[in-house]
Amino acid sequence: MAMHEGICPECGGTEIYVRSGWFHNVVVAFLPPRTRVYVCGKCGYLAEFVEKGSHLQHIRKRWKAYRVGSKRKNDQPEP
Repeated sequence: MAMHEGICPECGGTEIYVRSGWFHNVVVAFLPPRTRVYVCGKCGYLAEFVEKGSHLQHIRKRWKAYRVGSKRKNDQPEP
């Protein structure tokens, strides 16, 4: 399940709203990255993605990778 496919991974809802814009709470390489924000109209779950481009390259080079073993309650097991 994925927000960009129109399904909330948290509650399974299909009332998804989307907006593109600039995310001003994070500055990458002196500029705010362009993002796409998805919000579930049923539970309020929010997912925000940095759009592809140089900001992702900068993040991969300079930010620390986060590793976690737990999954959200509605995540499907990997095949």
